Amino acid sequence: MIEIVKKHLEKYPLMQEEDIYKLLHQSFFGPAHYVDDVLWAKKYLFAEAESCKDDVPEIIEVGGGYFRYTLINNQQYLDSLCDAFVKSANTFNDNKDGFKELLDVIAEHLPNKELKNKYVKLAKDLSTFDYPAVSHSQIYRENYRPHYRIVHKDYIKDIILPNTK
Repeated sequence: MIEIVKKHLEKYPLMQEEDIYKLLHQSFFGPAHYVDDVLWAKKYLFAEAESCKDDVPEIIEVGGGYFRYTLINNQQYLDSLCDAFVKSANTFNDNKDGFKELLDVIAEHLPNKELKNKYVKLAKDLSTFDYPAVSHSQIYRENYRPHYRIVHKDYIKDIILPNTK
């Protein structure tokens, strides 16, 4: 996980403490929301994908067997991605102690002291709320426009990638 965090910091140099926490949360807990309304999830996914400009999805490892699949406006891809996302979301890991250990290990490997201090404070503050999922930072959203879904490796075989000719 240390190497994955380092790769993300290189790829996204404007990551803030909440973006690191979010990456770790996704790697440990997956999508972090139980999905009981598949139609709503699909509708929301398609609406979000309308603003996406890429033709080919980017697939980014986040650790723990999970991957971020960026959204593209392709119906077959989005249908299959939504199904894989729902399956991934409905598989739980509830090991909060293990997550705290991961947060602590990563803190020791952050390259920037200021970022490390902010990250440690955030992790401590969020521990009082039982380690909730968080949103990306405003800086991250503005610069990287993250539109993706988290999928566990067990379900990636079900995703139909668009033809890239």
